Amino acid sequence: MVYALLMDMFPKRQIRAAGRLARLAQKPPASLLLEGGSQAERRVMSLFWAAAVNCAALSETGPCGACPACVQMHGQASRDLFFFDFSAGPWKDVIDELREARRVLGEPPREGTRRVVALFEVQGMLDEHANLLLKSIEEPGPFNVFVLTAPQRERILPTLVSRSFVMTLAWPRPTSAPEGEGAADDPAGALTAAFYGFLDTGRGLFAHTGGKAKLDKAQAEAFVIAAQRDLAQALSGTATAGGARFLAERLDLAGLRRLDLLLDQARESLQTKVNPSLVVDWLAVTARGLAI
Repeated sequence: MVYALLMDMFPKRQIRAAGRLARLAQKPPASLLLEGGSQAERRVMSLFWAAAVNCAALSETGPCGACPACVQMHGQASRDLFFFDFSAGPWKDVIDELREARRVLGEPPREGTRRVVALFEVQGMLDEHANLLLKSIEEPGPFNVFVLTAPQRERILPTLVSRSFVMTLAWPRPTSAPEGEGAADDPAGALTAAFYGFLDTGRGLFAHTGGKAKLDKAQAEAFVIAAQRDLAQALSGTATAGGARFLAERLDLAGLRRLDLLLDQARESLQTKVNPSLVVDWLAVTARGLAI
């Protein structure tokens, strides 16, 4: 049976990935990069991996979930687990902790078979953090493994990607639009339609963003959320109509990944009070270059 704690914490769509990780754990790579899934799923999968490479009763379906190594790794209580959480952004005071972890890598594990260094949401690391660890990731020694997580590989340093075995988790299912909202009630509906029209023809968007059009932050944010929902459908293979189907038909996987980055940059720009019209115009012009 697949790791019981895993089953309890997120949807069954990751069970296939869990089985692949269990088989990989029998001869683990020095560094594993987990992309895709949701942030919560990536966290659980990284701990699943830590348990798998230490479980004495590991099977092809996963670690047992009951032995001391499994329990301690899952609870982040093992002395052989270094878990660095960068999900809130760069930690400028973590450099000393990383140096200490690197020093300990030269010693045998204290409790389990392998020591695990987990770099959670590694896209939040500073370059100096990554540079400090590159040598250790390249030559971790016989008892150490690294596990990195990120929404997608394009968000982290290429040097980290090239040194890691990359596994893509199942993409999360999109959340549904709020019930009872029609197009007339959706402040982003017309803008979203104009955006896809622009991607297709190169026309029709600027009437919504330029001149007398007054695009506010709330409308622009609602549009970005709508586009992200469509993108999630395209990535998960559930696109059936509208913008999601357009993206699935007109962008290849690399283009979808790039659009994800662009939407994230647009959202961050809106949070820093950049003019909403400029953000949407930039997003549309840049995204149009991705379409097949």
